Amino acid sequence: MPLDIAIFGSCVSRDAVGLDPERVVPAHYTARQSWVSAASPAAWAPPIDRLTSPFQRRMLRDDFRSSLFSQIAEHAPSADLVLFDIVDERLGVIEYFPRRFVTLSAELSSSGYLTGDRLLRRRRLHLGDEAHLQKFGEAAEQVKHALLAAEAWHKTLLIRAPYAARSAEGDPLVGDYGDSPSTWDQRYSGYYELLEGLGFPMIAPPEELLFSTRTHRWGPHPIHYQESASRALVDRMVAHYDSIG
Repeated sequence: MPLDIAIFGSCVSRDAVGLDPERVVPAHYTARQSWVSAASPAAWAPPIDRLTSPFQRRMLRDDFRSSLFSQIAEHAPSADLVLFDIVDERLGVIEYFPRRFVTLSAELSSSGYLTGDRLLRRRRLHLGDEAHLQKFGEAAEQVKHALLAAEAWHKTLLIRAPYAARSAEGDPLVGDYGDSPSTWDQRYSGYYELLEGLGFPMIAPPEELLFSTRTHRWGPHPIHYQESASRALVDRMVAHYDSIG
């Protein structure tokens, strides 16, 4: 029987879990919700009728509702493994109401809700900002507490997702906003150090396989890994499950 994987992360996790249905299958998927947003109070979700995708609408509503912790409580106990990545932290957050943050996702931008002055007047926190890292650290402690409460800490894994500098075909890659892969890796370093300090078990793709590819379904990008890198992540998921069995 394949392992049921509850995913709380991004396409890095979802792409890997979707590769080998004889070994792993997605039992749940929460995406586009940064931990900073999830740890802030829930707020009213605005109309998002411009989004035609049911998945996108659900992810954006869940982000406004800070659903991460309730979804951990609902889905983590029955999963064989609980898989996280923090790739969506790269998007940063915006202060929607005082002390209430929402992820600056493509879904939020496409919804048309935060436009013009309504967007410009609001406070933003970006990955690597001191305030963002501080709030992320507070959120990470809450995530760990939620996993312990769900009796799922022992079966939790977090993908450390370095940025690939090149595609398998040799093309140089740039990250979001035109910044280099090394810049993004540097921004993330403090976050992974914090998570290591909290004891989050981590896996990562082998360095020798760290490439994107022109044939990736979402196009070449530093975090759109080639299939062999994603399959190596699956190998490490299964090995972790065997070690806790």
